[in-house]
Amino acid sequence: RGCHEELYDFLRFGAADMVVSDQRRAFSDEYVNFVLAECACWAEFSGRSELAALVDGAELETLAKIPCILAAPPEQRENEIFFYKNTLGIQSPFIFAESTEEGRLMAAANAGYLLVEYCTRMPRSAALLRLPIYSRGAPVRRSYCAFWKRSNDRPEIREFAETLRKIFNIA
Repeated sequence: RGCHEELYDFLRFGAADMVVSDQRRAFSDEYVNFVLAECACWAEFSGRSELAALVDGAELETLAKIPCILAAPPEQRENEIFFYKNTLGIQSPFIFAESTEEGRLMAAANAGYLLVEYCTRMPRSAALLRLPIYSRGAPVRRSYCAFWKRSNDRPEIREFAETLRKIFNIA
């Protein structure tokens, strides 16, 4: 468990044989970049939000005036803003939660929307609604991958990665 940059450092400096994370940078030939799943991004928000009137989804332009809630520790917040703005295209103002659970409570209290992915089943709540997010009509998507050093490419790591892919795709 850790933020993307912590996991990346674990892998780079040999503290982990493999990490599972979202793709945040261009794939490197130094690593095996094993795609586990492509996930659509959704906005999770209060039933009292102005977003509740939408039924088919929300364009990034529509979300731009509503705060986007990100769960990140203080030392990672600038990295998170950079990723969400420059990679996913989120132009909303950002507010922060210490955890995803706190972010969900903030969304339920109508403080903004929380980004969630539908790679796996997620608990539903009567206090929260979800809509898919689009950019110019196309779903906003994220890739989740297993990463390991090519110099450490062993059959048991590949087998474990294949097992993870199956789990990601049936959940």
